[in-house]
Amino acid sequence: MITHIALIHGHFCQKILSGQKTIECRLTKTARLPYNRIKPNQTIYFKATGGGYRAKAKAQKTLFFDNLTPQDVQRLWEKYNDKICGDQDWIDSKISARYATLVFLKDIQETTQGPEIPRSQGCAWFSINQAKTPPNGNNNLKITITQGAINNSYLRLPQTAQNQLTP
Repeated sequence: MITHIALIHGHFCQKILSGQKTIECRLTKTARLPYNRIKPNQTIYFKATGGGYRAKAKAQKTLFFDNLTPQDVQRLWEKYNDKICGDQDWIDSKISARYATLVFLKDIQETTQGPEIPRSQGCAWFSINQAKTPPNGNNNLKITITQGAINNSYLRLPQTAQNQLTP
């Protein structure tokens, strides 16, 4: 199953959790994720930019638009902004977008955990195959180093760690 991770500003996370923001909107100049990739009932984790996971939700419904003009973007904002919660500066910065993805949210929950993702390097949305991710998205390997291991220059890996390292 595909799972999505959206990087958003922390104040938008708060609006999602309060129920004020019920549509996640992505306006882009090119067809970038999640455009035409997110489907109803898929999970989205919301991670604050520069911070941790704050919320997760399911996609209730999705709408996709292409070949947008500035007038089209303005109309989308006027129609849906009560649920998107963007301000005038936000829409001004997105007015030249050619693609739009609207994700209507349901089953919103607070969370502090989510799948591991690489450093974003400018990406604000990730889609991963959750089946390939360990439970709780935890890719951390925990090894206890004893004083004996340090004294004798060895490191013993638990069986679960050995299985993770096997290709």
